[in-house]
Amino acid sequence: ELMALQASGIKDLKSDFSKSIMNKYGVAEDFIDNDNPVHGIIVMNAAQANNELSEWINNPENKQIAGSAAFNEKREEIFDKYNNKIKEQITDQIKQGFGMMLQKQFGQLPVWFDYNDLAATIKNLEDPEITKDLSQGQIMAISMVLNQYQGYFEILGIK
Repeated sequence: ELMALQASGIKDLKSDFSKSIMNKYGVAEDFIDNDNPVHGIIVMNAAQANNELSEWINNPENKQIAGSAAFNEKREEIFDKYNNKIKEQITDQIKQGFGMMLQKQFGQLPVWFDYNDLAATIKNLEDPEITKDLSQGQIMAISMVLNQYQGYFEILGIK
């Protein structure tokens, strides 16, 4: 009975772990948008993190320390690892989506778009010298893409 209780406690820890990663990015388990590529990134990495924690905790040596400081350190280590992967992959998704839209609007990528520095690209849009020659359609297209990803900029540290 004690082992069954411990096993269910470990299962709850793992489930909460995956949810905590998704919640950090504003993705609730009941409201996952399968058509949203960012949700896909978050859910996939949360599942992988959960799996890594499961593998670690299912090691007989580690089962004994569930809930301990060592367990919490490992949990934090895995959380940080996948948090960084999520940030990198979201950044890549934004660059790709933004780049494709700009390619479509301009016929080629404008000189102010830098795939390697998303923050600088967005900062460039505050420069009136850059924006003065944009058509209304280009401004609307850029605004739509930026609005689509706006909620992730703060998480990514882009102002």
